[in-house]
Amino acid sequence: MAYKAVFLDVDGTLLTSHRSIAPGSKETLKRLHERGILISVVTARSPDATALIFNQLDMPENPVICFNGGLIVQNNGWLADHSLPAPMVQDIREDLKGFQLNFTFYHYRDWYAESINPMIQHEINVTKTKLTLVDFKDPAVQQINSHKILCMGEPAEVLSAEKYLQSLGKYEVNMNRSKATYLEVVHKNASKMQGIQHLMALKNISKEEIITIGDNFNDIDMLAFAPTSVAMGNAPDAVKKYASMVTDTNNHEGIQKILDKLIP
Repeated sequence: MAYKAVFLDVDGTLLTSHRSIAPGSKETLKRLHERGILISVVTARSPDATALIFNQLDMPENPVICFNGGLIVQNNGWLADHSLPAPMVQDIREDLKGFQLNFTFYHYRDWYAESINPMIQHEINVTKTKLTLVDFKDPAVQQINSHKILCMGEPAEVLSAEKYLQSLGKYEVNMNRSKATYLEVVHKNASKMQGIQHLMALKNISKEEIITIGDNFNDIDMLAFAPTSVAMGNAPDAVKKYASMVTDTNNHEGIQKILDKLIP
């Protein structure tokens, strides 16, 4: 098969547990890029938090799918832009008030919350994203659309909140748990699969010509979509079953091992 594109998740896939790109994986991705194969990351991260990682690959002209498909960035411009309307953001916030969650949301490069606690501080440290503290009752804040709502809390609380929002049946959105403690809510037209499909159409690439690689629940749709899909060895078994193959872990050059095999 002549593959034309590789779409990679970031955390737990492209990045090791030390939040770096393994040297062998970086070398393999550079080799494929130089051969004309599109390398694009597909992530829940914001544009700035993604650039922090993707810039290490030295492929500044390549498109990046952010916010689980809510925003596709290329050369400082937007190829796709899907945000939740401001009234919906406020309605979701109200519906989740009964849960012990840290409610935050993103708008392009801005990230908003009402306070900082250890869980939010950890996200700041990991993504190097600046947080703006606001009053969610401020009329100006209530007019801001959101590319991603991020709610953080204990796993049981996050799962209960997700089930509750789904049970209401009034929101046409995509919800994902990018990890057990994170619930992410994005526009109904925003998903990793839909972001990939958008780029495929622009680049005239078929799904038989792509490889998708991921490790977590918000990667399931893109793993199930591509005939050639790879789950990292560190992925939960519930995620692995959606991939056509499994590679080694993110800490043991899983990306290099599978790509060198698929595209020698």
